[in-house]
Amino acid sequence: MTERIGCTLFLLVCAGLLQAQVFDRVRSQEGAVHPEDSLLAPGEALSPPASGAAGEVVFVEGLLNRQPLGSGDWIKALLHSPVGGGDRVRTGRKSRAEIELGRENLLRLAPECVLDVRKLAEESAEQRARTEVFIEQGELWAELEGLDGEASFEISSELVGAAITGTALRFAVDRGEETMVRVYHGEVRLGNSRDALSGGTVRELADLPRLTGAPSPESPHPVEGPRPVEGPHPVAGPHEVSLEEWVVIVRQMQEVRIGADGRVRSAGAFNARDASEDREWVRWNRMRNLQRRGR
Repeated sequence: MTERIGCTLFLLVCAGLLQAQVFDRVRSQEGAVHPEDSLLAPGEALSPPASGAAGEVVFVEGLLNRQPLGSGDWIKALLHSPVGGGDRVRTGRKSRAEIELGRENLLRLAPECVLDVRKLAEESAEQRARTEVFIEQGELWAELEGLDGEASFEISSELVGAAITGTALRFAVDRGEETMVRVYHGEVRLGNSRDALSGGTVRELADLPRLTGAPSPESPHPVEGPRPVEGPHPVAGPHEVSLEEWVVIVRQMQEVRIGADGRVRSAGAFNARDASEDREWVRWNRMRNLQRRGR
């Protein structure tokens, strides 16, 4: 009997030690990324946390890369990767992504979009949360509904900047050839310089062609009669002519297109049904809005 009890106790102790070893091995592997489970190619690294991150990647279709602040390398940004001030992000061909800045503020990147997140919810000297993003190329869709009176949000390109208080808009940069800003609801202060946005006189969209020197359909140029032709005279050499600074309010279902020379090509109302060249992009953004409301 004593021998049986001793054998039983020995087996129980061995089983306990074996279970403890298995538990320790499993616990040591918790959170580890296994090669067979990773979405990264061999040699790639996971996107590290961004410094002072205030944004998060909440949707990726295709490829999204992030260039952290102070780094020259691009890193694949996976779902739930952080995005912070000073980071750059870019989508690949046939790729789209969505970055959440709080529960009610979203930035959606179209294919081949390069976005420089210069400031993200950073407090300014006036103690206001300030966000600034710069579009180098491509198209951005912004759904900004969570901005209060103490926050400022600016989206800009080389040609134009937009100060936003709460709206849905598209901001498209055609590789330096043209910048388009189209507002779907709400309104945007749009200007051709930061100085204009911060302190310029705000005008209505109807004044924009006159301010930039473009012919206005409401104000045709009068036809002049014949006049004497002057004789030969010295002609001044070429010189740079600066455009007058302007800032206008762009309201719901209005758009502005700025050419590479900084002048307005067109401004006024648009019909969403006529924009067949990008109907799929609009439809996708509206579908994403419905999916988020249904969460």
